[in-house]
Amino acid sequence: MAHQAHNIPWTLLSSNLKWAPAGSCNCGATNLRPRLRPNQGKELTYFANAFAKNIAEHSACERRKYPEKYDEPSATDVILDEDIVKKIIPTVRRWRSERESDYCCGGNACRPHEDGECQCPALPYEERRVSAFFRARVMNDCYKFFEVNKAGFFNLELVKTLILHGEMDPILRASAHPRVSLKDWWHDGECMCMDPDLGWDQLCEKALAAYMCLNVTYCFPEMWDVASGKTEETDYRHTKFYQHTLMMCTEVGITSDVVMYPHQQFFGAINHRLASVDENHRCGKFPFDKFLALMGSTEHQPNLSDVCLVRWMLCRKGLPVELSIEIMRFAEYVPKGTLKVPHDPFHPSNSEELALYLKYCWQILVRCDMMAKALDMKIPWQNLITKCIIELWGSKDCCLRKWYEWLGSGEYDTTRYEFL
Repeated sequence: MAHQAHNIPWTLLSSNLKWAPAGSCNCGATNLRPRLRPNQGKELTYFANAFAKNIAEHSACERRKYPEKYDEPSATDVILDEDIVKKIIPTVRRWRSERESDYCCGGNACRPHEDGECQCPALPYEERRVSAFFRARVMNDCYKFFEVNKAGFFNLELVKTLILHGEMDPILRASAHPRVSLKDWWHDGECMCMDPDLGWDQLCEKALAAYMCLNVTYCFPEMWDVASGKTEETDYRHTKFYQHTLMMCTEVGITSDVVMYPHQQFFGAINHRLASVDENHRCGKFPFDKFLALMGSTEHQPNLSDVCLVRWMLCRKGLPVELSIEIMRFAEYVPKGTLKVPHDPFHPSNSEELALYLKYCWQILVRCDMMAKALDMKIPWQNLITKCIIELWGSKDCCLRKWYEWLGSGEYDTTRYEFL
């Protein structure tokens, strides 16, 4: 059963889609395609509104777990206690180590080495204060983003990390201060001529794409269940919408990699090279095995069970546990995915992990909505949902323009937010 099936009308959305093989459309990709029924616009609008309403209701319910109102904190208040720091520090170290020069905290207490490398602790004490959340987005020239906004970006990545770990209390506390500038970081890029890939809207868009993709797939058992008629041809993994989601949620090399971490972990695709593939051949025109080869993800992806088994085997050989762990770390034999059967979320052996992942994606959406409301913002969920539907199942070569018209005005500004 799809996640939140009792609140979100997944069958209404899926009833407007049909499986279509490659060659049935000018775009030449296997995909679910819109049926273009007369009532499609009204039904999809109803779906988007119901989805957005459900987020709002869950956000309000989750918010009741915290104090009804936070007093305005002092700029010097420390809002990240040791328990929170201990919980999030592995993630902080990860995004700092990947591009150390860009992720230097840049704060007043920063101690750069003579070669420019930041010598601060992974999470300096200054970054745990309310004042770290005051750093506004400063407009910059091309290639000058990190020169001008390094400190502000550090805090933005910290906020994303807190959301991923479910630590909302520090965010809610900080948001009670009028100088907090997280509104300015909603939708942004390094400069006006670069992709807007660093704002916290990316948390919403990645989680939403994965959530929509997998829940709609649930509604077509003939694409994943042999007993329901699945064949090699109808396998969901060959479709454009699934491959597009995989690419979108696991790509490396964007400004803010942290938003990809949970999706890379689930899908087990963590070092793909699709950025170098021609746009016309990125997804939906290749068998899945060839698609994985393009992503650089055909090698074995050990999960936690694999890692535990290998460590047990080394210890059975007489090696101390500490040495076994060190050997495995040196060999980079660490968990790279949560799926027991790699690259197939709907394999029966992966049902538990899939359910947990869908729940987690939903929690990200709810947490982002909580933060937005604490900042007196309203996320344009209907726009984001509509945009996601079109990106996954529309086709610019045959029906995308008409689908835009049926969905409404045809103009969906996902950068906009409304003040409450």
